[in-house]
Amino acid sequence: MKIDKGNSKHWIYLLRSLLIIIITLPVSVLRTKKNLILYGHKLNGNLSALYDFVNDQNLNFDIFFLTMDPRYYRQLKEEGKNVLHMGSVSDMARVARAGAIITDHGMHTLILYRLFTSIRFIDVWHGLSYKGFDAQTFKHLHGHDETWVQSETMREFYVNKFGFSENQVKVTGYGRADRLILGQYDRSAILEKYRLPDRKTILLAPTWTQDDKNRSILPFGVSLEAFFDAMEEVGKKKSATVIFRTHLNSGDSINVDHYDHIRVMPSSLYPVAEEFLFITDLLVTDWSSIATDYLVLKRPTLFLDVPAPFAKGFTLGPEHRFGEIVTSMDEMIKSIDTYINDQPLFLSKYEQKMIHTLSASYGSTIDGKARERYLLHLKRILNITDKC
Repeated sequence: MKIDKGNSKHWIYLLRSLLIIIITLPVSVLRTKKNLILYGHKLNGNLSALYDFVNDQNLNFDIFFLTMDPRYYRQLKEEGKNVLHMGSVSDMARVARAGAIITDHGMHTLILYRLFTSIRFIDVWHGLSYKGFDAQTFKHLHGHDETWVQSETMREFYVNKFGFSENQVKVTGYGRADRLILGQYDRSAILEKYRLPDRKTILLAPTWTQDDKNRSILPFGVSLEAFFDAMEEVGKKKSATVIFRTHLNSGDSINVDHYDHIRVMPSSLYPVAEEFLFITDLLVTDWSSIATDYLVLKRPTLFLDVPAPFAKGFTLGPEHRFGEIVTSMDEMIKSIDTYINDQPLFLSKYEQKMIHTLSASYGSTIDGKARERYLLHLKRILNITDKC
C-alpha cells in the first residue's frame, strides 16, 4: 500500500500497525525459519514472482503477502492468496515469527521488527533503470541484511553510489523477468483474462510525474482528447488494440470508454505488468523502468523524446534507450506504422543497443533462473539445509 500523507485513514492504519507490532514483539522468540513475509505496495513484480514460484514448486515454505490496506486484503482473500493484515493482532503475531521479511518498496512500521528482532530483512526492489538515486534515497534500506539486484552493473551502483556495503548486495537477477525470458505465459489465456481481442497490441506505458510535479504523462503537449483520438486512428489502421497503462502513482482517474481500439488499464487496477508485456507487439514509453522489463523480449520499443523527470540524474543514462526516439505525435505514429509488423527491421537497427542495455540491466542473469537464486540465497541467509 502506498501511503498518502494527506489521507487521515492512512495515518490511522500506520498508528494501529505500530501499536500491534509493539504488542507482538515478544512473540518473535518463536521465530520459524520457513515462515516468509512479503511486503510492498501490491503483490506484483519480484514479490509476486517469488510467491508464485514457492507455491508452484510446492516448496516447504509458508509464504504470505502482508498489507495494511483493508480493501486490498479482502481482494487478495477473494482471489485465494495467502494474505495477512497489519490491523490484525493474530496476523501480526505470525509476522513476528517470520524467518524473513522481503520488501520491494520500504517497510513503514515493520522497521520495529528489524530493530528489535532477529528476523532477516531482504529487499528485492520493484524496478530500476533510468531514474537516478543516491544514498539518501535508500537510507531506510541500509539496515537490511541483504538487497538483491538484477546485474553486476546494478550491484556497482548500489555499493558505490547508493550507500550499501559489499556484503549486503547480491546479484540474483529479476524474478519478475524469468517467465518472460522463458516464454512461460499463455497468450490466449491472458487475452481471455482481460477480455482483449486477439490482434496486434500496442502498449503505452508512461512513467509518473516523479520529481516534476507539473509534468503531464501525455507527450508533446497534446490534450487527452487529441492523444486518444490519434491512437484510436492508429488502432483502426493497424487492426490493433492500444492499451494505455498508467503507473501506480498516476492513479486510475483517466476514463475513456467511447473508443473501439483503446483500453485504459492502469497498473493500480491491473498490477501484473508482465502479462501485458508478453502480449505486447510494440511498446511506447518515456523513462519508465518497464522498458528494461520489456527488453528481454527484444521487441520494437519507441521512446518519447520528453524531458526526464528525475531530480537526481540517471542510473542508466539516455544512451540506454535502446529503440527509436520519437520527437512528435507524427513521428510516433509513423514509427508505430513502420515497426508494428516488422520486428526484423527494428532488430536490424537496434539490436546492438539492446545487447548493450541487456548487459547493464541483466548481465549474467539473463537465464530465467532468478527465482531459483532467490531460494538459494534465502536458504543461505536463514541457514536452511535441504534436509530441514
